[in-house]
Amino acid sequence: MRKILSLVIMVLITGMACAKDYSLSNFDQAKEWGITLGREFPGAKGKLALNKSGKLELSYDFTGGGKYIAIWFKKRLPEKVNEFFIDLKANQQTSINYRLVDSTKRYFQGRASVISTVEKKVFKTTGPWSAAWGGKKSKQPVTPFKTFFLMITADKKLLLKGQIELNNFGFASDVEQIADFTGNDSSLTIPGWQVNLEWQPQITEAKLKVSAEGSGNAELSFSFPEMGRDKVFHKTLTGNGGIFYYNPPLINGGNLYNQYKIVATLRKQDGTSATTVLTLSGRKSEGNNFGAPVSSDQIESSTFGVCTHFNYGRLPHWSFWAPYKELVDGISQCGYKWVRDGCSVKKQSDGSYKVIEHDLNWIKYAKSKGLNVIICVRLYPDKSIDEYKKYVEAIVQDTRGMVNVFELGNEPHNFGWKPKYKGHWNGYDPKTKKTEKWVKEHAKYTNALADHIKKKYPDAIVIGLGSGPCTNLLELKEGITKNLDGVAEHPYTYSMPPEKIPFGKSHLKRDGVLVSENGLFSEMIETYENEFKREGIKRSLWLTEFGFTTFWFSGKNEKGLYAGFTEKTQAIYLVRRFIHGMTFPIVKVACQYDYIDDYNSKEFNAEANFGIIRADHSRKPSYYAIQRMNSLFNGYQFNSSLKCVVEKQPLHRSCKRGALIKDWDSATLKANNDISAYGFSDSNKKPMIAVWSNQPHNDEFNNRVCTIRIKNMKQYASTPVGIDIISGRSFDIPVKVDGNDLVFNNLILKHHPIVIKLFK
Repeated sequence: MRKILSLVIMVLITGMACAKDYSLSNFDQAKEWGITLGREFPGAKGKLALNKSGKLELSYDFTGGGKYIAIWFKKRLPEKVNEFFIDLKANQQTSINYRLVDSTKRYFQGRASVISTVEKKVFKTTGPWSAAWGGKKSKQPVTPFKTFFLMITADKKLLLKGQIELNNFGFASDVEQIADFTGNDSSLTIPGWQVNLEWQPQITEAKLKVSAEGSGNAELSFSFPEMGRDKVFHKTLTGNGGIFYYNPPLINGGNLYNQYKIVATLRKQDGTSATTVLTLSGRKSEGNNFGAPVSSDQIESSTFGVCTHFNYGRLPHWSFWAPYKELVDGISQCGYKWVRDGCSVKKQSDGSYKVIEHDLNWIKYAKSKGLNVIICVRLYPDKSIDEYKKYVEAIVQDTRGMVNVFELGNEPHNFGWKPKYKGHWNGYDPKTKKTEKWVKEHAKYTNALADHIKKKYPDAIVIGLGSGPCTNLLELKEGITKNLDGVAEHPYTYSMPPEKIPFGKSHLKRDGVLVSENGLFSEMIETYENEFKREGIKRSLWLTEFGFTTFWFSGKNEKGLYAGFTEKTQAIYLVRRFIHGMTFPIVKVACQYDYIDDYNSKEFNAEANFGIIRADHSRKPSYYAIQRMNSLFNGYQFNSSLKCVVEKQPLHRSCKRGALIKDWDSATLKANNDISAYGFSDSNKKPMIAVWSNQPHNDEFNNRVCTIRIKNMKQYASTPVGIDIISGRSFDIPVKVDGNDLVFNNLILKHHPIVIKLFK
């Protein structure tokens, strides 16, 4: 028995010895503390202000009545606390007490005691307690604590009026404490000024020491990311500078899952400036993906791809595609998972075909970088079907082990078929109301070659058709073999936002088939789904080309198909289309056209500006936006069981968009003013919500708002993190629990698509 008792005593002594002191506040900032004058017992007077020593001083006056005055710590308290302490310096003996508010909002009040003029006062988190009320009834507080109150209490045996200086508020814990936030130090330099930025050790929240040296005047600002308007702190630097502190405006102590990118700018009156980004990381943010670049070989799964012309790189006028290793490296760094290109074959003396060495080399290199390759097979009406069988068989055979997806032909309305057999671009004659010959001939070749490939190589994936959606649908109705695993679709919007297509009910007379009711991309996908069901064939949809060109208007193409988008708009529209495409299970891959600007980025040429890098290999904003998107969605898939309901999407009358194009083949194309919200999850079932406005991108107005309900997700009630896919900045998003649902009330949407990460 004595041995057991001794062991217990040793453990207790050891446990006490392990307790360590930590500081929370030096009482040098009034905004860290609040004050209450005990309103339920009126009459007390008091004030909390900095004294000449730069410390907070609490004055109290009970001569007019009242029972207590209390100050309370506004910042978040640590989770594991044995006791709190404060160094006190009173001008006389003073009666003090304390209160703790626990996680259930129950108040626990200690027992009053009298301090001498200078004393370090310790407040036990286990009492003893003189009273307790509110919250969940219990004898001891339920941690973590929400609030700490220091009270000055009226005592008739003592003087009723006095002051007490406060210093060094902290706590003791036998659990090793980790700082809530850590940040990177940095500096700013402009002619005449040097500013050093250094994060100070803090357990909760964050504090930045700013040391400025210089002469004359300058302005220093810190921009803290918010869902709406960023919170900006300005400081005018004069004379020789000096030292001061910046406390980021962390709401409720900040979000431990977030990484705040704070932009610091130093500027002189003549406009000279320097900028740096400080990343403040919450201690639970490690492992949370904020869009840091991920290479293709690190991508688990993805539907995102890009079109290239490496096949043409051997030709003099396509030489900008020749350095394929450098370009493939850039594609891999961007995080794309798919590359779509063509290949060439050479006819041998015995009549057989062989893929040229140039194409085998770039395919092999792309594969080594973790990229999947789609080979677009040349298919023109210049050879017999039997000859083409040998042609395509050689391609499949020579690329075995490196390529498994083969696209039969490309845009037959542009290349070969319509030019030979004549007719309309969409393959429909509105006078005879019949499908034209070139479509039927193309279908014959497609069927024969798909059947041949699948017979020889059953595991190969064969896709094709590759016309506009109206033509593809006409061709499917002609009868396409079940051996065509997927339909290749090129859903360009030409001059509209990505949720729109120029194929609606008003174009039925032109096309002979209804592609969509209202010219919506989503309706077009639904039409394909219905057609596949009608056929009774399980097919997939491959968006092997789409894009947004950044050329400049020359004044000579007023009725052209394409309009030149700004580079920022290109980035926004590509991201919106890619994410939207993920939400349809039949869409297996979507490929943006194309990686590098063709034809030397000729300014007024639409075809020369589709790239996400320019001809000089400099990167457009879209490169970085897609790189971030590829990272954020790495391993994620659309989760149809994650129900996202847009309950409200109000728009100011000035913000509503009507006609985008008044006359597109005698039809008016109207804007889509809706908001999209979809749920995604990874293999670990971590949820993520993507939200964006379907309106045309426009920087005229600040924002729009919406209310979104996420069904049956109340367990993810921790403050969510929003990430702007275009800028990469993250911010906190307020959320409320309503029954079993999460509700984002008045979610502020600017002009960029965002993802919202949810945490339990």
